[in-house]
Amino acid sequence: MSSGGRRFPAHPLTPAEAEGLLRACGNSRSGRRNRALLVLLYRAGLRCSEALGLDLADLRVTTGGAVIRVRQPKGFYRGTPPRELGLDAKAAAMLQAWLELRGTWPGPVFRTRSGRQVTASYVRQLLPRLGRRAGIGRRVHPHALRHTFARQLYEEGHGLVEIMLALGHTKLSTTQTYLRHIGATEVVAITMGRQW
Repeated sequence: MSSGGRRFPAHPLTPAEAEGLLRACGNSRSGRRNRALLVLLYRAGLRCSEALGLDLADLRVTTGGAVIRVRQPKGFYRGTPPRELGLDAKAAAMLQAWLELRGTWPGPVFRTRSGRQVTASYVRQLLPRLGRRAGIGRRVHPHALRHTFARQLYEEGHGLVEIMLALGHTKLSTTQTYLRHIGATEVVAITMGRQW
């Protein structure tokens, strides 16, 4: 969201742009932490607040991937069940690299060296810097990674209901807004390629 409360459209990143952001994090301690955070936005479709709200107990990481439990999604109210998401092996390895540095103390997954929880404002400031470092010539923000996740699931052939559940939406119409930026040439290719 911009100053003044105006919303900008959240255009998905290309796979090359998203991977460029991850590389731009570098290999320092904070770089590994930031890469782990961004990979949760990009490959699990978490909202920034959901990723920052994760505790160590919400993660089960194995060599084949990871399971993430989102206890308090956006719009959380009493009785809302948590949702669980999978994370592919490559993304889980990036998360594991941070967890090994982080240590096993309980509490928020994403902390600073001094032990404070990483804030959403830090992430909002981080992404434009990483975008410039990665050579991305347009606005980069946390929610764009979530839109990229939805777009890639759609392009992989997954249905709207599955994408809706992965995003934690309660209405299909909300999920459809994430996919409305599919270009006209892609629509032609999709409809032309149908078989019967």
